[in-house]
Amino acid sequence: MKILIILGHNRFTGVNTWALDLIKSLTKYKYEVDVEIRKDYKFIPHYTPFISLLSDHVSNIIISQPMFYNNYDVIFLFYNTHEHLIPDNCKTIFIIHGTDFLNYQPIKQHNRCVGISNQIKQLFNCDELIVNGVDLSLFKPSTIRKKLKILLYLDRHKIPEPLNLACKYLNIKIIHAKGTYTQSNIVDLMSQVDAVVGYGRSVYEGMASGKPVLVYGNYGCDGWVKEYDFVDILNNNCNGSYYKRKLDVDDLIGLLTLYNTEDGNINRRLASTFVNYTHMGVKFHNLIQGLF
Repeated sequence: MKILIILGHNRFTGVNTWALDLIKSLTKYKYEVDVEIRKDYKFIPHYTPFISLLSDHVSNIIISQPMFYNNYDVIFLFYNTHEHLIPDNCKTIFIIHGTDFLNYQPIKQHNRCVGISNQIKQLFNCDELIVNGVDLSLFKPSTIRKKLKILLYLDRHKIPEPLNLACKYLNIKIIHAKGTYTQSNIVDLMSQVDAVVGYGRSVYEGMASGKPVLVYGNYGCDGWVKEYDFVDILNNNCNGSYYKRKLDVDDLIGLLTLYNTEDGNINRRLASTFVNYTHMGVKFHNLIQGLF
């Protein structure tokens, strides 16, 4: 069975790393997967690590070439800017990754619409909920210090100034992993740091790496990942919108002092249970089979 996944750029963003793990999970079921990169959003012509990594898992990578969409059994879409390209007789699955970017929201009808969080599923009345999944064989636990010394800020946006100031006060070094980092770079960085700050997939990759993780994003802060409320913040894709705490420097200083190494082991277990990409693969395999 032939699958096409359409992406909008060639950078290591959350959507693209999610797509990479989707591809890896689908190829385990012997699907033949092609990827089309449409260059709709910020495309870096000479930035090839993502494309090189894709080539290890897909049959073809198509960039700005005439397409024959009817050659595919199922087409995955992430952006509504691509919907008009697809003939009406093609089977399509639209994945909604967020609530605040209009191009994430489908305009046309699709065979299936999937939300990656319960918040998205309810807001857009999706057919299915399939949460983010990460490769636990790639992101593995490593040693962390008893006292928080090095923090990984895993977000392409600039480090929030309150976090900068709080870390400076506590003498904590921040490593900023921006959007041009590759997965292998992130895995290497994970082995150097004690904790991770971010939202969405950043949270899940940090958890899979056995790190304490502080959920801190555009919507606010949901605090350190804890077992007692993880399902609640997962329902909102760990984007900071569950508690929506707006923190000043003193708040962050207090929060960072609550760093607990035991959270790392618990997070690895939670990642294995809730955000394992093999579970995601099973659900998408069943979804695809249900279309025929």
